[in-house]
Amino acid sequence: LPCICIGVWLLFTRPKCLPKIVLIALVIYLPWIIFATFYYGSPVPNTIVAKSSNFHVTVSWMADYLPAYIMSYAPIYEWWFWVVSGDKDIYLKIICTAGVLIEIVLLIWGTICEASRNKKLILIAIVFGVFFWYNLLFVHNTYYMWYLPPFTALAAILVGAGLNNTNFRVKVSAGLHSISFRFKPTANIILCALLIGLYIFPLPSLFSIEKQHQEFIEDGVRKKVGERLALLMSDDDTVVLEPLGYIGYYARNRTIYDFPGLGSKIAVQSLAKPKSSSVGGFLSALIYDLKPTFACLRPGEYDYVRQRISDFDVNYHLIETIESPLTKLHSGFLTLNYNGDSCFMIFQRK
Repeated sequence: LPCICIGVWLLFTRPKCLPKIVLIALVIYLPWIIFATFYYGSPVPNTIVAKSSNFHVTVSWMADYLPAYIMSYAPIYEWWFWVVSGDKDIYLKIICTAGVLIEIVLLIWGTICEASRNKKLILIAIVFGVFFWYNLLFVHNTYYMWYLPPFTALAAILVGAGLNNTNFRVKVSAGLHSISFRFKPTANIILCALLIGLYIFPLPSLFSIEKQHQEFIEDGVRKKVGERLALLMSDDDTVVLEPLGYIGYYARNRTIYDFPGLGSKIAVQSLAKPKSSSVGGFLSALIYDLKPTFACLRPGEYDYVRQRISDFDVNYHLIETIESPLTKLHSGFLTLNYNGDSCFMIFQRK
């Protein structure tokens, strides 16, 4: 997608240079296309295929998702696991919501003001708008916060254009009297500083929570789960689980059927098969169809699986539980509720 955006940019700004740059890009990228097609069967990464094939968007889903999606561009509340400690939560939500609304107004205003004189900025607005609506209408999985920085950067440019165009005069007339109000550049600076301050404000707390998350969740639980699976599993064994990253790295050279199949085409194919509604989806569908040697489940996933697969407890027994002493990570006014990843249960097929 970034390559396409750059190509469109060049088409508008330097059309004569485009063939030369495309040729250079092909020299760099063509070897990957050939290798990926030969080795994987497609130049399209399997992660994209997996994430786009197991979720179904409806109008009601979009309506429910829109407020959270807009807030994903906001400070502090861009990640829905954050909880603000104490009674400050409602006040910060009001402040951040107001900040987002101001940004939306400035973004639209900046685009309108620059429409007639800055084709580069219009191109930025088009790319951002296409991504925004593509995400809302067609993406079948939530775009988490780590996908958004390129597009939040585009939004910031448009907001900046809005700030640059707020130096205007408003005249209100009523009969023989009129009032003139001028929005001065000083107000732009103050508004800009406030918006930047909202994003800087939570950073000390975020850094501390990230450190705790690395220590107690990534190294304290996921790494240990991967290392334990590497010892438990033989070359012929298989395991079903959801969070592939850390666990898959430390249980490498083991066969993992992950949800939704980021590292396994077999998992993607399994999830695409029709199954009865009683089996459900998610991990229960993989366990029901693939009958793995091991199942690595969070407590909530275990409850879901045993409800959907009536004989799960008959066929599998719990051999180990790996958990963190902390389920909530605290720093300053923020709390990260990560209880879902603070405990994993490893089941083995009898």
